[in-house]
Amino acid sequence: MTSISRLFIFFRQALIISTLFLGACRPDRDPAQWDVDALTPILNSRLDINDMVEDSLLQSSSDGLIHIVYRHKLADFKFERINESFNKDFFNTVKLQNINLGTRVVQNSISMGKLALRSGAAGAIVVINNGSDAAVPPLDGFGPYGFTLDASQYFESMTLQDGWLVVKIFNEFPVEITNFQYSIKNLSGGPDIMNRTVASIAPNSLYADSVQLTNNIVVEGKIRATIQNIDSPGSMGVDVPIDTSDVLDITVTIKKLDPVQATAIFPNQVLLEQTENTEIENFPGQLTHMVVESGKMFIDATSTIEDKIVLEYNIPSALNNGTALGFNEIVPAAAAGSFATHRAEKDISGYTVDLTGEPGSGLYNTFYTETNARIDSSGNLITLSLQDSVFLKTGIIGLLASRSYGYLGKDTLQLQESSAVQLFDILTEAEQLKLVDVSLNLEVESYIGAPLVTVFNELSTRKNSSPGQNITWTLLGQDLEIPAATENKPGDRPTPGLLQIPINTSNSNIAELLESQPDIMELDLNAYLNGNLPVYVFDQFIYRDYGISAYLSTEIPMNMAFQNLLFRDTSTFSYAGLDPNDQLQSGELVLIGNNAFPFSVGVDMILLDQDGSRIGELTSSELLDPAQLDANQRVSQPVKSQTHYPLTAEKIGLLKDCHFIVFEARFSTPDFPGPVKFYNDNYLDLTLAGDLKLRTGK
Repeated sequence: MTSISRLFIFFRQALIISTLFLGACRPDRDPAQWDVDALTPILNSRLDINDMVEDSLLQSSSDGLIHIVYRHKLADFKFERINESFNKDFFNTVKLQNINLGTRVVQNSISMGKLALRSGAAGAIVVINNGSDAAVPPLDGFGPYGFTLDASQYFESMTLQDGWLVVKIFNEFPVEITNFQYSIKNLSGGPDIMNRTVASIAPNSLYADSVQLTNNIVVEGKIRATIQNIDSPGSMGVDVPIDTSDVLDITVTIKKLDPVQATAIFPNQVLLEQTENTEIENFPGQLTHMVVESGKMFIDATSTIEDKIVLEYNIPSALNNGTALGFNEIVPAAAAGSFATHRAEKDISGYTVDLTGEPGSGLYNTFYTETNARIDSSGNLITLSLQDSVFLKTGIIGLLASRSYGYLGKDTLQLQESSAVQLFDILTEAEQLKLVDVSLNLEVESYIGAPLVTVFNELSTRKNSSPGQNITWTLLGQDLEIPAATENKPGDRPTPGLLQIPINTSNSNIAELLESQPDIMELDLNAYLNGNLPVYVFDQFIYRDYGISAYLSTEIPMNMAFQNLLFRDTSTFSYAGLDPNDQLQSGELVLIGNNAFPFSVGVDMILLDQDGSRIGELTSSELLDPAQLDANQRVSQPVKSQTHYPLTAEKIGLLKDCHFIVFEARFSTPDFPGPVKFYNDNYLDLTLAGDLKLRTGK
């Protein structure tokens, strides 16, 4: 082979091929090159169990036997009650008949001197004796006398469906007043509102009378009082102290007003005071409090009142750092004949809400609200009618609890879940698989602060679209209890209650299911909240972010049998690096294996173009020989052997178009279905070399 030795000098680059048998088949971007020395190996590599299975999935027993250990999440599920948002609106309409216009009082008086001046000679005697004791002669003929009672600083006019006008006259004179005739009407005219004749008012005494204001009577801010007549019998010859500044004091009061319409200066007054319990509906338990994750409270008001409205909306039992949740908003005054609106929202995230209703109510799942509306008087004349109103809408939008406390009640969750299984990715090309032993542990973690009873109805596997296989398991249909989770610190992830259930070859057909190399596992179970709890317990909790998780932990000792288990690895390839001067005529590639596995290995090479499409292959029917075994069937000595890949003109042509080489390694355990054990000292050393003929000269 000296000619071949000389020709290898023409190859200046070594063909670099990435690890032969990685399950992931990730291309090596360093182009394959030939070594400069003619007989120097092109590639050296070692394949061991770590190249077949991820390191994180492998454990070794004390005797070196490899175990595949895999933990897979089957399902995450939650009781949906806490995940449902809560929306609640409250409506109130406050109209003018609920508004108190207040009590309005106006006064006037007639002095004894004024009365005397209008009573001729008898009146002159009274004036002359002012400040002394003297007999007062009879007086008559006083009137008519009119004056205005002005309440326009309070109202301009009002149309009343009910109310009262009260007249009070106090007589300070030292003599009796008789035949007192008076009337009251609006200054602008119209019929009398009140017309009376008073027979007698004794000295230093009070007269009072009233009239009910009904039938939409109009009362103006300025009313005309007219005294038609006043007489007096005098002191009947008895000396009395005469003081011409003494008066008949006249007071007119308008009160208990129920207006149809009014133009007035309205006093400060309450339109609405309401406390209301609000239930979180359809929750099966009895919650005592919750912590809000997200949500808003809102207030939305429309007013036709021509004065500003103060609105307060509070949830007194909702606290955040000691501060109660509430609004204090102003609805602006409406323009005449129009309306004003106001809307406000408040984020309620982070608030802790007591859910036991009003103090002393003994309720659960219930918070209470306080809604107040009032007019803060502007001091301006405004017009209101019974058609005027404040429409008030308050409520909660999108309330979600991050966690809730109390008795969670009884509830049922039905779960049917499918999940992908990657445990058998490394074995998916095996035509057959036999497992000697396998152990599974089904783990269910509950982050709910209440006990659960779970019933596994079915556990099945399937591969691709093939029909599924159901597990035969002694614990199917049994009540299995999960203890309540423990809350270490409010808001932190709880310590879950844990249920661990063994599934092995002694209580199930699990080995049969796994030998089908499934890629889908399906779980069907029911979970019963507080299933076996006989009494209400109010120290329970539930978190929105944490529910129930199911895991499947698998341990498979690598004591197994299989046929034609296939591994692939891909490397980039550059023909120019192999044959830079286009002189390759024929020859072969040689794969030298030093095998410390207890089974034979065959390797083919698949050729791909620059698009990754298959264009050909280099195959060999030869197998790398298995290692030598001792009496215990463990490898005592690795065995070196070769496989060969002829290079014809056709194959060389394919190599010229090749950009990637996929190495496919086939394994079969001897004496199938007899098992073979994999140990941590099993390996396969590989060397790729070439025996090539090159064209030289012209």
